[in-house]
Amino acid sequence: MPQREPATKEQFLPTEAGFCVKSNGRDQNSGVVKIWGGDFGPSDDKKMECVDKCIAASAVRRVTGCEAIWGQSNRGCYIHTEPIARGNGQDRHSCWVL
Repeated sequence: MPQREPATKEQFLPTEAGFCVKSNGRDQNSGVVKIWGGDFGPSDDKKMECVDKCIAASAVRRVTGCEAIWGQSNRGCYIHTEPIARGNGQDRHSCWVL
């Protein structure tokens, strides 16, 4: 796979609470790829660990955002490859929009 210019941490910040939603406020479920399992929160260190994994993924594919989930069955670190607008404020989720 061709190398891409990876995203930077600054491009991902700030952290938005909640899961990643489209501009109409609906959950973005298309183009979501789980890249790592486990809890990626609630500590900032765990959230940033997910961002680091998303940055690494952005070197090999187009990434539109990153999502961390903890404390529930679908916990993990995910990349988004379809458009996202913001986090929706939901507990146990963090969203980063590229």
